[in-house]
Amino acid sequence: MRVTFHDTIDDIGAAEWDGVFGPERLFQGHAWLRASEGDAIEGYVPRYVVIRDDQDCIVAAVAAYTMPTSLVMFSAAPLKWAVDRIQRIAPWFLRPRILECGSPLGPGNGIGVRSDTSIASLAPIICEAMERLAARERIHLIVLRDFLETELKASAAFELEGYARTESLPTMSLDIKWKSFADYLGSMTSRHRQKVRRGLSLAKSSGLSARLAGPVGDQGQHLAHQRENVRERAKEYSREKLTATFFNQLDKGLGPRARVIEVLNGTTNVGHALLVDDGNILRWLSFGRETGGARDGAYFLVLASIIELAIREGKSVLDMGMTTHGPKTDFGAKMLPQWMLLRFRGPLGRLLPLVLRYVSPNRGTVARHVFKGDGSQLPDGAEKVGSLGQSERHTAT
Repeated sequence: MRVTFHDTIDDIGAAEWDGVFGPERLFQGHAWLRASEGDAIEGYVPRYVVIRDDQDCIVAAVAAYTMPTSLVMFSAAPLKWAVDRIQRIAPWFLRPRILECGSPLGPGNGIGVRSDTSIASLAPIICEAMERLAARERIHLIVLRDFLETELKASAAFELEGYARTESLPTMSLDIKWKSFADYLGSMTSRHRQKVRRGLSLAKSSGLSARLAGPVGDQGQHLAHQRENVRERAKEYSREKLTATFFNQLDKGLGPRARVIEVLNGTTNVGHALLVDDGNILRWLSFGRETGGARDGAYFLVLASIIELAIREGKSVLDMGMTTHGPKTDFGAKMLPQWMLLRFRGPLGRLLPLVLRYVSPNRGTVARHVFKGDGSQLPDGAEKVGSLGQSERHTAT
């Protein structure tokens, strides 16, 4: 095996890179990674690892990056508030540069392997490569992100190499199984149908409407501004700051696959949702608006518009990302647990899992009785705590 390291995805051909990762892996795809480079994401420095066989064919590839990251970003509000105040004076406090394998903007681990092999069989080589890369970058913490329950068997191979497993944020997903938006509403329990309708009524009374505007085009600066208005007020996980460059490069790399739903007040654009077509999956990437924090039903209007679009276009799954869990579960999305694997390069490595469990408490998954016949053993509107722990509620920004 021959291992090479690269600072840009342009070093690797799009066809051979995407051939290793396979279809419907947007956040690990060549076009997406290209759009993320340069000054597209503040603080983001891409790093790629390629493993080739003796025929010079790619056997495995790793999409990684370095980024300063707060170690308490998943913590409860009081701790985050206290650390934030300290970081204003000492920006480096509990905010080291981390080498991460994954994507800063969406779910999915950043490891791809050829179809005739497995992640587990290549884990020792991948781990050794990540160790070399971290040493070169003078980074102590390595994170392999976003393993779903179905991938835990593969992740066990990394635990044997010294990585510790801990819980990450769950991702949100809605299986699309309706012929129309009316069918979707009709399949809901009365409680949740009324919630959706109240949100849409609020948007209507606020003078808001939504329309599919098409590709990103030359809206990069405007979209970046709107998204930043929301990011600055986020109460949950929110790390990456997108620049106009990201939106412009995404339009260039993905073309009509990247689309914008506009939120209008009359004829004035007051918000947007950024979507990407990924085969049978429609992925919701971000939400932005002119007035961050306004409670006018815009978020509920966007949620309904995206679901309606996914139904109309015959998608199988709507990927709704890793934040704002409460409103999304009210619309029927499921919380899918994810895990990350961590390795601290140094004598304190064995203490890392204990520290992370303290500053990042168990978040839990929630199952809500949203659709008729879904969890019939529960009273209408009840919540069921998943295997990871306590339920929680979130408020949309």
